[in-house]
Amino acid sequence: MFFLFKIGQIMYTNICNLFMRITRMLHKTLFCSLFMISGIALELQGADSNAATQQPQAPNCGEDLRSMRGNIRHKEANGVGYNQGYTTLDAFFSPNDPLNDKWVPFLDLRGHIFNNGKPAANGGVGMRYISSSRVWGINTYYDYRKTTHKQYNQLALGLESLGEIWDFRINGYLPLGTTRSSYFRGPRFYQFKDNFMILTRTREIAFKSVDAEIGAHVNSCNNLPFYFAAGPYYLRGHGKTAWGGRLRATVDFFNHIKLEGNVSYDNLFKWVGQGQMSLVIPFTKMERWQKNKECCNTQWRLRDRSLQRVDRSEIIPTQHKRKNTRAIDPTTGRPYTFWFVNNTSQSNGTFKSPFHTLVDAQNASAPNDVIYVFTGDGTSKGMDVGITLKDNQKLFGAGIVQTLPTTLGLMNIPVRACWTSLRFK
Repeated sequence: MFFLFKIGQIMYTNICNLFMRITRMLHKTLFCSLFMISGIALELQGADSNAATQQPQAPNCGEDLRSMRGNIRHKEANGVGYNQGYTTLDAFFSPNDPLNDKWVPFLDLRGHIFNNGKPAANGGVGMRYISSSRVWGINTYYDYRKTTHKQYNQLALGLESLGEIWDFRINGYLPLGTTRSSYFRGPRFYQFKDNFMILTRTREIAFKSVDAEIGAHVNSCNNLPFYFAAGPYYLRGHGKTAWGGRLRATVDFFNHIKLEGNVSYDNLFKWVGQGQMSLVIPFTKMERWQKNKECCNTQWRLRDRSLQRVDRSEIIPTQHKRKNTRAIDPTTGRPYTFWFVNNTSQSNGTFKSPFHTLVDAQNASAPNDVIYVFTGDGTSKGMDVGITLKDNQKLFGAGIVQTLPTTLGLMNIPVRACWTSLRFK
């Protein structure tokens, strides 16, 4: 009960935020287009209704509940390329009757608000063709997402083949414009490697992607139909790639409430599990949903498939990418060279294998280098012979924070307590 209450609370908050954003954006083109196209769709529906009065009426199988409808849904929690749940308001518009009994155009609009208040949206159009045994479709979408660091946009193209039982679909997504943010974290000290100090910076990147899916309808003539689907997906962006697979299942309660669960895995985002609840809101007169034997035939099923939601990835996937570079001496334009000393080691002066004595480091070093001394065993062994620093050399100890000028600014080398207990080869 507590979980359902929490989900309801999140949905209420997100829906309120989404309504406020929509209200502020009514003057923009997207929503103007919505009203214009919905008016055209209603006009078509009225024309179809007038034409229908001149022909024998077929059994009312509830198509009017599906051709023009809205949805309120909520998905938890994180997904592929995002780490928040989100709430969605969407609207689907299509003529009540197919054009020439075959062609089904549609408009699909979706607005999302993440739990952290960030928005996303999708606007798409498509056409489906009802053949004797399957429905064939093509669609194109414009997707938008705002994150903490940047706004992203992308175009998508989808192809569908929908049947009485089996569905097949493939979607491609191509980000537009700049697909990575400015660096929002760093530069800062990351690690020592060999004889160098490594700095790191972090930025956000958006992925282009492709996904495919095969799905199966089970008990589609019942008031509790099930749907199962599975398929691969591929992500790529700025040197990062991921191959993965997704499995999902849905159950539709009397065509008004839908529950969905999905699980995915890839080498980048690993295991991801999500749950979703949807409430369908018809835009036309509410009538009893009927699925009787007279309605449940091939023609009815294909018509039902032609009006189903386009299944696609509606959130632009992003991830943080780290960029590591060597610390550069601003006076020479070359990377700093570090010579490490630890009296528990008997090796070659690298971070993992420091010199045993200060004299060894001094002999190996050159002007502008840095000699970095670890605590070692806490005695003066190997440290009790005096040395003379060369031009612009620095002598640092690991026991305090050290500051070093670089071409990216002043960098602090933090105190690492674990360094005092390292045992070197």
